[in-house]
Amino acid sequence: LGIALLILIPAAATEELTMRGYVFQVVEERHGALPAVAINASLFALLHLGNPGGAKLLPLLGLFAAGVYLSLC
Repeated sequence: LGIALLILIPAAATEELTMRGYVFQVVEERHGALPAVAINASLFALLHLGNPGGAKLLPLLGLFAAGVYLSLC
């Protein structure tokens, strides 16, 4: 468990910095908050298509919703 956390926490932090720390801010400056949330959530879902079940509709919608939630946070 400890080794998994040592690997997963930096990976999640890197993803957050990249997606919400850079991509979101650039899109928001150019196009506004709503398009930034939609684009960021879509990218989040697409980047997680490789997850188990990620290519099915319901998990994909859940990933999109998670991307919206994380963008709004």
